[in-house]
Amino acid sequence: MRSKLPYIVIVLTTAAIAIALWPSRSDYPIDDTFITFRYAEHLAMGHGLVWNIGGPPTEGYTNFLFVLLLAPFAWLGMDLLLASQIINVLAVAVSAIYIYRITISSGAGGARWMGVVPSILFLATPATWANALSGMETVVFGALSIAAVYHSLDDRRFYLGYLLFLLAALTRPEGAVVAMIVLLFHLLKFDRKSVLLSFIVGFALPLALYYIGKRFYFGHWLPNSFAVKVVQAVGEDRSMFQGLQAVKLFLLRVWPLLILAAVPLLFERTWRSLCLLVCALILIAAYTVPAPLMGFFDRFFHSSEVLIFSLAGAGLLALHRHLGLQQAGLAGGLLLALFIFSNTQSPRAKEILAWDLSDINRSIELIGEDIRTLPSADRLTFASSDAGIMPYVSRMKHFDLAGLNETSVAHAKSADEVVDQIMQARPDILVLSADWSSSPTTDTCRLISRKVHGKLSTAVDRLLTDPRFQHYQPVASYPTGLYDYAVLLDRRSQMFSSLDSAYRSRIGSSRVSTVRITCIN
Repeated sequence: MRSKLPYIVIVLTTAAIAIALWPSRSDYPIDDTFITFRYAEHLAMGHGLVWNIGGPPTEGYTNFLFVLLLAPFAWLGMDLLLASQIINVLAVAVSAIYIYRITISSGAGGARWMGVVPSILFLATPATWANALSGMETVVFGALSIAAVYHSLDDRRFYLGYLLFLLAALTRPEGAVVAMIVLLFHLLKFDRKSVLLSFIVGFALPLALYYIGKRFYFGHWLPNSFAVKVVQAVGEDRSMFQGLQAVKLFLLRVWPLLILAAVPLLFERTWRSLCLLVCALILIAAYTVPAPLMGFFDRFFHSSEVLIFSLAGAGLLALHRHLGLQQAGLAGGLLLALFIFSNTQSPRAKEILAWDLSDINRSIELIGEDIRTLPSADRLTFASSDAGIMPYVSRMKHFDLAGLNETSVAHAKSADEVVDQIMQARPDILVLSADWSSSPTTDTCRLISRKVHGKLSTAVDRLLTDPRFQHYQPVASYPTGLYDYAVLLDRRSQMFSSLDSAYRSRIGSSRVSTVRITCIN
């Protein structure tokens, strides 16, 4: 029973915190969450991995396994946000258990109880639960990654470890990076024949088959996000390392944990600790090049943080072995106290603690519902750069101006080509982000925001000055409290008159605070 007590404590702590935070679960979903939901629903309906029903296969996601995981719930008609959050709570518990297992595998001795400390601290970290309740794949990837590391390094069940790395790589592409690092350490430490066989059969071969299948199905090796985020970042006249600020904010939040994580290397210099640290640091470094769009809650660094927690646990036990209980308690306690401080007072920590998107999300949800009730909505195409909540709720054909879910835009080589793709698509409705603070609600103009993401970020000015854009007439604006959405209708569309009349009738009478506008800047 004593051997099971730490697991019981971890599970009960997870359940208690999840129950306490559940009433605020609507605060954390971000726009990208609903992109995954749209793909999962279309797959469950039998349409395949498509952004628009009847449209071409599109890889606008990087979390294939998570899409597959949600598809059965979509087929059953369940609320996908609820389903994803429940899955994530389970994944948080799995991560905490593996943090404990890696911690005690370093040698707990008579201080086995200390091995639970990093797991409890992980569960008490606000970023853990912000990521879990976001509905994204983040914590599932973290759980698969740490499970794969444990079975590869500590349990030494190589085949199981690489199979878990395969699942991690299908959840987030960077899972393959961790697998390659572990392979390198395996080849240096163990029998190469058995390691390579496990790697090829459990990881490399099935992943290669997956990518070959992807190439035939989508027409590209890599997801659209790679072309939108990485290629764009490197190709533009801006700093190549756009993610450095995000890395800095993450490190400011976890630096005391990193010091504790370095202790095993200082005292014992084990290859296992070095491998864990290299995996964590390379996962962090991978996001210095692209700016982590929608990188709220340090979500792109979550898997690194899970590994760092494991190393910190090993560091705590190493302090106990080499300094004794009293001195280890003082040193470890000081660092853990500093970590708690940094997780409440650092800039990123304060952002997470103050986070509440429920009102904004509800506003955008109402806009999607409002667009859905327009005349002949099933025949219309609307375009916007925010491709999450609004398209998901509308259930309409959508053109993603940012390019994540529109392959032609994602692979456009220039801003002019981005504009050409948009104009050739001729969406009936353009929904463009506008800076509400520059245009009071009594003004009939809106200032189109340049603070947009994806491929549209470099093409806004060209779009607004393109002669073909003059066919689009501003008719209304949806205020959200964060920014406006300016609505423009294509005068060439057969539905222009009915759509314009519909918006005129909604001014002041719709559930959404629709405002009439006549021009944009």
